[in-house]
Amino acid sequence: MTLKYEEGMDLTEFFFEMESAMKLSAEATNSVMSDEQKTLYLYHSLPDAWKPELAVWKGSRKYIPYEDLKRHIETKVHHEIARNRYVLKQVTQESNETRQEKALQAAAPKTTPTTLQAPPTMEAALVSSMKCTFDSLNSDVSLAAHEAAHDPVWTIDSGCTRHVTANPQWFEKRIPTAGKAITVGGNHQIPIKGTGDVKMKIKDTKGKEQIITLNNVLYAPGLSLNLLSVRQAAEDDFKINFPNAKKCVLFFAHRTKIKAKTGEGTGLYQFQASSAIEYPEAYVTISGKPDNILLWHKRMGHPNFRIMQDLNKADTVTDMSLSNFDPNKNYFCSSCTYAKAHRNPFNKRTV
Repeated sequence: MTLKYEEGMDLTEFFFEMESAMKLSAEATNSVMSDEQKTLYLYHSLPDAWKPELAVWKGSRKYIPYEDLKRHIETKVHHEIARNRYVLKQVTQESNETRQEKALQAAAPKTTPTTLQAPPTMEAALVSSMKCTFDSLNSDVSLAAHEAAHDPVWTIDSGCTRHVTANPQWFEKRIPTAGKAITVGGNHQIPIKGTGDVKMKIKDTKGKEQIITLNNVLYAPGLSLNLLSVRQAAEDDFKINFPNAKKCVLFFAHRTKIKAKTGEGTGLYQFQASSAIEYPEAYVTISGKPDNILLWHKRMGHPNFRIMQDLNKADTVTDMSLSNFDPNKNYFCSSCTYAKAHRNPFNKRTV
């Protein structure tokens, strides 16, 4: 019999094929296959890596019954599937772009650099992810855009051959690469988009802030964990000790001592750090009057002016002011005019 089970195969189908083959073998030899023979056939069809923990014999030649061995195999396969799912859940993105790592925040600072001020006629488009507030003492509105805080947790991985991160903010300088990938649980491939050095701030065991450098770190955007490779760290003159099952101690440059503890519910050795690279915030400014009714009319989605007056009286909108509103004045909005037009007017033509 040459049937062999490989990881990833359908276990129920494999058992069916195995038992069908054993039945045909017994019929061909006109004999009855014993439970011990079935156990041996099943045992030798398994991967070699599984055999030590699924030993057939117990003590003095007491073999594991065939049905018991099947249950052991089913349990092991279920554990392997659950472990691979957990690894994929931790290492890869849960869903496509549902968790964005960048966000825009808006603020109204008292002072704005004059070199960054925009012309009065410039209009800024506000999206739903922005929060914009006006400073009643200053008519300049400024939007400050910056990257949201990235994951500060690094996981120490003894099975990873290289340091890996998914966040470009960690890199001081990154060199693009293409055509390479890393393999995680379940033979899942994650593309490598670059490599570079990472500088991070970290507190040592004495509470002092230190800066350490990780060389040749891989950039894999499809990853959701920052992985510190034990093998690469040892090559870069790190020393790593495991005083007990819940603690890992790293020594960097023979001076800096860092502790990593097992995370809650994960059993992974982890420590926290922050990027040592400072990125300046980007500013977009616009000059305008917060109490301009046409400006508020556009921002609120072109409502009727009477509705805007009601909102202003009820103080529903933060920092909204219509103090300069003149009810006797005709305010003209070109967008509203075009939106209410049923058709374009006919051109005048002499027949």
